[in-house]
Amino acid sequence: MIENSYRLTNEIFKDDYKGDALFINTKELDSTYKYIGLWYARDGNENTSITTEIYFSDDKDVKPEEFKIEMKENSFKQFNRLVLPLDKTWIWIVTRIDNGQYCKMKTGDVKEGNVYINYKVVHNKGNLFDIVSSGNFNGGKGNYYGIYCEDNQSKIDYKDLIMFFVALKELPPEDWKMDHYSIGINGLPIITQTFKFNDNRKYSDWFGQNPMK
Repeated sequence: MIENSYRLTNEIFKDDYKGDALFINTKELDSTYKYIGLWYARDGNENTSITTEIYFSDDKDVKPEEFKIEMKENSFKQFNRLVLPLDKTWIWIVTRIDNGQYCKMKTGDVKEGNVYINYKVVHNKGNLFDIVSSGNFNGGKGNYYGIYCEDNQSKIDYKDLIMFFVALKELPPEDWKMDHYSIGINGLPIITQTFKFNDNRKYSDWFGQNPMK
């Protein structure tokens, strides 16, 4: 179960800095999950820039010395979603500020919501397009929980960076060629993009739904 898949740990980093890490054991995640990721939600202190580090390991449940992914806050704000690898056994999520100090972290409760996709079907006309139809699809359930970071440079409120760990049990068919920016979960306060289907293609059904029907 997802509730048993993570915990907060205290880690030692280079130059003897100490800080919290969110430790995730992907083996404890339900095997039906097809996607896990981090979704950026809020910058609570614009006077500091918080960098997110991601560490992976398959050998042992001890954090490696070097991170595999580094996401600066400005980039995270812009792209706001990061796919995490389900094929890695252990994952550590860490946040730090510019001077090398690492943040404290806490997590919220695991929640469940209905997955949805807002869409338009378009007919391309050169550099322009007409909207043929629009609507939304419902696609099963998704789980998520908040990750709240404290930079220790301002009021202690654990709102200096807020992101969410997101786990989806179902993804749209591959022939939809949809990225995760167009997938939302009811109750999760993150804006999703409207996905555009072309009316000159065929698409597989998803939960009995099809943009061409």
